[in-house]
Amino acid sequence: MKPGLAVIIMCVAAPALADGRGAQIAKKAQGDLPPTNQDGEYGYDAVVEVPGASADDLFSRARAWVARAYVSAQDVIQLQDEKARRVIVKGTTSATYGMITMAIRHTLTIEVKESRYRYRAGELVLVTGAGEEYPLTKKKMLIQTARKLEAIIEGLKAAMASSVDEDW
Repeated sequence: MKPGLAVIIMCVAAPALADGRGAQIAKKAQGDLPPTNQDGEYGYDAVVEVPGASADDLFSRARAWVARAYVSAQDVIQLQDEKARRVIVKGTTSATYGMITMAIRHTLTIEVKESRYRYRAGELVLVTGAGEEYPLTKKKMLIQTARKLEAIIEGLKAAMASSVDEDW
Protein backbone atom coordinates (compact mmCIF):
# COMPACT_ATOMS: atom_id res chain seq x y z
CA MET A 1 0.00 0.00 0.00
CA LYS A 2 1.27 3.43 -0.85
CA PRO A 3 2.04 5.70 2.12
CA GLY A 4 -0.28 8.43 0.81
CA LEU A 5 -3.20 6.01 0.53
CA ALA A 6 -2.66 4.78 4.10
CA VAL A 7 -2.76 8.37 5.38
CA ILE A 8 -6.03 9.04 3.51
CA ILE A 9 -7.62 5.88 4.91
CA MET A 10 -6.56 6.80 8.45
CA CYS A 11 -7.93 10.33 8.05
CA VAL A 12 -11.30 8.96 6.97
CA ALA A 13 -11.52 6.09 9.48
CA ALA A 14 -10.11 7.80 12.58
CA PRO A 15 -12.93 10.33 13.06
CA ALA A 16 -15.54 7.60 12.72
CA LEU A 17 -13.79 5.50 15.34
CA ALA A 18 -13.19 8.46 17.66
CA ASP A 19 -16.79 9.69 17.78
CA GLY A 20 -18.37 6.30 18.54
CA ARG A 21 -19.45 5.46 15.03
CA GLY A 22 -16.84 2.72 15.01
CA ALA A 23 -19.20 0.43 16.94
CA GLN A 24 -22.00 1.21 14.51
CA ILE A 25 -19.69 0.48 11.57
CA ALA A 26 -18.60 -2.79 13.19
CA LYS A 27 -22.24 -3.77 13.83
CA LYS A 28 -23.16 -2.94 10.23
CA ALA A 29 -20.26 -5.10 9.04
CA GLN A 30 -21.44 -7.89 11.33
CA GLY A 31 -24.81 -7.82 9.55
CA ASP A 32 -27.14 -7.57 12.56
CA LEU A 33 -26.20 -10.93 14.02
CA PRO A 34 -27.90 -11.68 17.32
CA PRO A 35 -25.92 -10.80 20.45
CA THR A 36 -23.82 -13.41 22.20
CA ASN A 37 -23.68 -14.40 25.85
CA GLN A 38 -20.55 -14.97 27.95
CA ASP A 39 -20.20 -18.47 26.44
CA GLY A 40 -20.20 -17.06 22.91
CA GLU A 41 -23.62 -18.50 22.06
CA TYR A 42 -26.11 -16.41 20.12
CA GLY A 43 -29.23 -15.36 21.97
CA TYR A 44 -31.19 -12.71 23.82
CA ASP A 45 -31.87 -12.16 27.50
CA ALA A 46 -33.24 -9.36 29.62
CA VAL A 47 -35.11 -8.58 32.80
CA VAL A 48 -38.22 -6.48 32.15
CA GLU A 49 -40.02 -4.49 34.85
CA VAL A 50 -43.83 -4.54 34.92
CA PRO A 51 -44.78 -2.21 37.79
CA GLY A 52 -47.74 -3.36 39.86
CA ALA A 53 -48.02 -6.82 38.28
CA SER A 54 -48.05 -9.79 40.62
CA ALA A 55 -45.93 -12.85 39.94
CA ASP A 56 -49.09 -14.95 39.55
CA ASP A 57 -50.51 -12.51 36.99
CA LEU A 58 -47.24 -12.42 35.02
CA PHE A 59 -47.03 -16.22 35.04
CA SER A 60 -50.59 -16.40 33.72
CA ARG A 61 -49.76 -13.86 30.99
CA ALA A 62 -46.67 -15.85 29.99
CA ARG A 63 -48.61 -19.11 29.68
CA ALA A 64 -51.41 -17.42 27.71
CA TRP A 65 -48.87 -15.83 25.37
CA VAL A 66 -47.16 -19.18 24.69
CA ALA A 67 -50.54 -20.72 23.88
CA ARG A 68 -51.22 -17.95 21.33
CA ALA A 69 -47.71 -17.54 19.91
CA TYR A 70 -46.95 -21.18 19.14
CA VAL A 71 -49.04 -23.47 16.93
CA SER A 72 -49.16 -26.24 19.52
CA ALA A 73 -48.27 -25.01 22.99
CA GLN A 74 -48.52 -28.55 24.37
CA ASP A 75 -45.82 -29.72 21.97
CA VAL A 76 -43.39 -26.86 22.59
CA ILE A 77 -43.67 -26.43 26.37
CA GLN A 78 -40.88 -28.48 27.90
CA LEU A 79 -41.39 -27.27 31.46
CA GLN A 80 -44.14 -25.35 33.22
CA ASP A 81 -43.18 -24.99 36.87
CA GLU A 82 -45.82 -23.08 38.85
CA LYS A 83 -43.78 -23.07 42.06
CA ALA A 84 -40.68 -21.58 40.39
CA ARG A 85 -42.90 -19.61 37.97
CA ARG A 86 -40.88 -20.74 34.98
CA VAL A 87 -41.90 -21.78 31.47
CA ILE A 88 -39.41 -23.34 29.06
CA VAL A 89 -40.40 -23.54 25.40
CA LYS A 90 -38.58 -25.31 22.58
CA GLY A 91 -39.99 -23.74 19.46
CA THR A 92 -39.12 -23.93 15.79
CA THR A 93 -38.80 -21.27 13.14
CA SER A 94 -37.23 -21.44 9.69
CA ALA A 95 -34.43 -19.85 7.70
CA THR A 96 -33.50 -20.08 4.05
CA TYR A 97 -30.04 -20.93 2.78
CA GLY A 98 -29.84 -20.77 -0.99
CA MET A 99 -32.89 -22.63 -2.24
CA ILE A 100 -33.32 -24.72 0.91
CA THR A 101 -35.52 -23.79 3.88
CA MET A 102 -34.29 -25.31 7.10
CA ALA A 103 -35.92 -25.65 10.52
CA ILE A 104 -34.22 -23.72 13.32
CA ARG A 105 -35.01 -24.76 16.88
CA HIS A 106 -34.73 -22.27 19.72
CA THR A 107 -35.23 -22.41 23.46
CA LEU A 108 -37.14 -19.66 25.22
CA THR A 109 -37.17 -19.52 29.01
CA ILE A 110 -39.56 -17.15 30.80
CA GLU A 111 -39.20 -16.69 34.57
CA VAL A 112 -41.40 -14.35 36.61
CA LYS A 113 -41.22 -12.63 39.99
CA GLU A 114 -43.19 -9.80 41.53
CA SER A 115 -43.30 -6.86 39.09
CA ARG A 116 -40.74 -8.31 36.67
CA TYR A 117 -39.91 -11.18 34.37
CA ARG A 118 -36.80 -12.47 32.65
CA TYR A 119 -36.59 -14.04 29.24
CA ARG A 120 -33.75 -15.97 27.66
CA ALA A 121 -33.97 -16.92 24.01
CA GLY A 122 -31.20 -18.90 22.38
CA GLU A 123 -29.78 -22.40 21.97
CA LEU A 124 -30.16 -22.10 18.20
CA VAL A 125 -29.95 -25.46 16.45
CA LEU A 126 -30.33 -26.31 12.76
CA VAL A 127 -32.57 -29.37 12.33
CA THR A 128 -32.35 -31.33 9.06
CA GLY A 129 -35.22 -33.17 7.42
CA ALA A 130 -33.71 -36.39 8.76
CA GLY A 131 -33.85 -35.03 12.32
CA GLU A 132 -30.11 -34.42 12.65
CA GLU A 133 -29.14 -31.38 14.70
CA TYR A 134 -26.23 -29.00 14.10
CA PRO A 135 -25.16 -25.70 15.65
CA LEU A 136 -26.43 -22.75 13.62
CA THR A 137 -23.33 -21.07 12.15
CA LYS A 138 -24.28 -19.68 8.74
CA LYS A 139 -24.36 -15.88 8.94
CA LYS A 140 -27.35 -15.44 6.60
CA MET A 141 -29.41 -17.95 8.59
CA LEU A 142 -28.34 -16.37 11.89
CA ILE A 143 -29.51 -12.97 10.68
CA GLN A 144 -32.89 -14.36 9.57
CA THR A 145 -33.29 -16.20 12.85
CA ALA A 146 -32.32 -13.08 14.83
CA ARG A 147 -35.09 -11.10 13.16
CA LYS A 148 -37.63 -13.82 13.93
CA LEU A 149 -36.51 -14.11 17.56
CA GLU A 150 -36.72 -10.34 17.93
CA ALA A 151 -40.32 -10.47 16.67
CA ILE A 152 -41.11 -13.29 19.12
CA ILE A 153 -39.62 -11.26 21.98
CA GLU A 154 -41.60 -8.15 20.99
CA GLY A 155 -44.78 -10.24 21.08
CA LEU A 156 -43.86 -11.53 24.53
CA LYS A 157 -43.17 -8.01 25.79
CA ALA A 158 -46.51 -6.75 24.48
CA ALA A 159 -48.39 -9.64 26.10
CA MET A 160 -46.60 -9.26 29.42
CA ALA A 161 -47.25 -5.51 29.53
CA SER A 162 -51.03 -5.77 29.11
CA SER A 163 -53.19 -6.96 31.97
CA VAL A 164 -55.90 -9.54 31.50
CA ASP A 165 -59.36 -8.01 31.80
CA GLU A 166 -61.33 -10.43 33.99
CA ASP A 167 -64.41 -8.20 34.13
CA TRP A 168 -66.17 -8.88 30.84
